[in-house]
Amino acid sequence: MDPLPSLVASPGMPFDAVVAASEISVPPPASSGDVGYTAPAGPHVWVLRIGDRDLVFPGSRFTTLEIGAGRVARIRCVPVLEYISPGAAAELGGLLRGRLREAGFTEVDEVEPHVIEERLPAEGEVRACRFRAGEWMGEVRVTRAIEAASEAGKSLSLGEDACLVSCTIWDVRGAAALIG
Repeated sequence: MDPLPSLVASPGMPFDAVVAASEISVPPPASSGDVGYTAPAGPHVWVLRIGDRDLVFPGSRFTTLEIGAGRVARIRCVPVLEYISPGAAAELGGLLRGRLREAGFTEVDEVEPHVIEERLPAEGEVRACRFRAGEWMGEVRVTRAIEAASEAGKSLSLGEDACLVSCTIWDVRGAAALIG
């Protein structure tokens, strides 16, 4: 498989700089008041630029950028190319937590992978961790997208629930300014 093109984006980064630094096409944001939203089309990797370092996330089909005043305020990435099992989702949540720690983020709270798997059937979505780096906040969530026993799960012949993992990072000051 060829390497996936990159989406380079960080909270506070000017949108024009995102477009210039990214290998994948990033369309202009669709506006809703003072906030705009955009997402690249097609599989890609998200590169979180932290000063002079880059943190590369696993391949994704879905990343949204929330733009305010011409700058990225919030990024939400689903770093999977297809649905994954609850165990694989918990493992990916742990991998992302480790990468964020290595990049200098401090955990505010965390849930161990085995607890995520235990809580997921009843809750449907579990926050794996929250973290902070200066004015940046973020969280990793594991979501049960399709129950294996549901009609959709049966039509897809799922042997177990299908899950997604998301990572959201935002600039506390920038996002607060957008909300008012």
